[in-house]
Amino acid sequence: MSTAPAEAAAAPAPKGGALKLILAVVIAAGAAGGGAVFYMNKKAAAKPATEQGEAAGDEHAADEHEETNADEHGEGHGDAKGAASSDFALLAPQFVVNLNDEEAMRFLQVEVQVIAKKTAALDAVRINDPLVRNRLMLLFSSQTYHALLTREGKEKLQADAAAEINKVLDEQKKPHINGVVFTNLVMQ
Repeated sequence: MSTAPAEAAAAPAPKGGALKLILAVVIAAGAAGGGAVFYMNKKAAAKPATEQGEAAGDEHAADEHEETNADEHGEGHGDAKGAASSDFALLAPQFVVNLNDEEAMRFLQVEVQVIAKKTAALDAVRINDPLVRNRLMLLFSSQTYHALLTREGKEKLQADAAAEINKVLDEQKKPHINGVVFTNLVMQ
């Protein structure tokens, strides 16, 4: 009598084709959104700490005017102690140099952050970046693998790096930095 049951039986039911397509679109959109969030977070984390804290820079400027007993070149040389009241500046990109090793071809990759209590010292490091990077590259490439295996060797390299940067700042008659820290150090 009616042809409805015959038509229903003749048309095959969809086997999830539309559902699979919708699911694929949702997964692709989620992956793209997740990738965008990861990229933005990575980019924000790469900014130096001093750029993120520029709003607090006015407070640091007021503190600098109140420091009447500090010497012209800052307080201390080459040590990260007391870094809580200091500013940091990343020397980007990382340094990658050949080590001075006769036994094998060895490399050093190091990420350096400069510590200073005076923002003028960090500004001077940024302005003289090519000179600073050249001095540090020469220092790092003169190191040996075995000398840097110990903690003492790495701490000596930090002190030597701070001294090299301060030599550049002396030549420019700028305030000294207080030290450097290695936030990444890999030897191969």
